[in-house]
Amino acid sequence: RQAYGLEKLANDVTVVGRKAQPGEETNFSTSGEGSLDLQIASILSPKSDLTWWAVSPYDMDGFMLAYAVQVNDAEDPPTVHSISWGAAEALYPPAFVTRMDYELMKLALRGITVIVASGDNGISAVNPGCNFLSDLAGSSPWVTAVGASMPSLASAPYCVEPVKEQLGACEEPGPITCATTSGAAVTSAGYWSVYRAEPAWQRTEVRHYLETSDCAPC
Repeated sequence: RQAYGLEKLANDVTVVGRKAQPGEETNFSTSGEGSLDLQIASILSPKSDLTWWAVSPYDMDGFMLAYAVQVNDAEDPPTVHSISWGAAEALYPPAFVTRMDYELMKLALRGITVIVASGDNGISAVNPGCNFLSDLAGSSPWVTAVGASMPSLASAPYCVEPVKEQLGACEEPGPITCATTSGAAVTSAGYWSVYRAEPAWQRTEVRHYLETSDCAPC
């Protein structure tokens, strides 16, 4: 934080939910995305109360539904949630998706905002091929899905660190959408749901995409 000129956190991070048990690994696979969310939140709002909400892999689906139910059961949960992982929506039955949307809707009614990363593979939630695979969480109408952008040359010390070689060259004139065609390691994702209805405000853009894109769904 000091290298980036960031101030010290005002409060310790609160941990809610399951903690790693003796012998269990804590690595990128188990906590990498959550750690990323926490780092970004601490940069954007260093004086806010920050919480790490952990879900046991053995609770319900061990994933989004378990998380949403747990937060709804909490008397005073955090009011803004950030989620950077997901799964292909088509892997879950319609009844599951409907139940999860009910839980996310209840969060919205409580005034809780859920921000979800749209994904890293363009039109696919799970792989970089030309396959329309929407994200389970990012496709919900009760969350805000957010794409990725790339920093500019002014983003020191990012552009002078070795890690930048893995994330793309710092040659863009300013923040732009992440894309492998621009040198990034990922392409910011966008898609439509296989279960949820298309919102009226998206119809014009979706129709234009289907009429002009070389990579359209069957």
